[in-house]
Amino acid sequence: MALKRGDLKDTILPKVSVDEYEPKSGTVEEIIVVGFFLIDEDPAKDLDGFIDRGTCNILDADVSPNPNAEGHYMVFIEFMRDDTFFNEFQMLLKDIKNVAGDVEWLLSLQRTKRVFLLKT
Repeated sequence: MALKRGDLKDTILPKVSVDEYEPKSGTVEEIIVVGFFLIDEDPAKDLDGFIDRGTCNILDADVSPNPNAEGHYMVFIEFMRDDTFFNEFQMLLKDIKNVAGDVEWLLSLQRTKRVFLLKT
């Protein structure tokens, strides 16, 4: 089933983890892992499929097999660690906006221990 505008509204939490998790497709020197938090497994699977069918240049997208300690499922997206990452990530957020609506993302950059607020 294809997602329609707003189908994932209120299912994606506004926090995004960058570089907190280990990549499965390579090393941390080569790959950036971005993690989105969702309230349940079905929306996480929907987002994963949406990203896999999208036009962003990603290496891989997967849903966590189990919820985290807070009961949320995660969708992990792997990007190349190069000068295209920021543009690809912005394109991904624009795509997600189509199915989740406007979100004020709280980006947590683990390598630098910085947090940013980004509105789409």
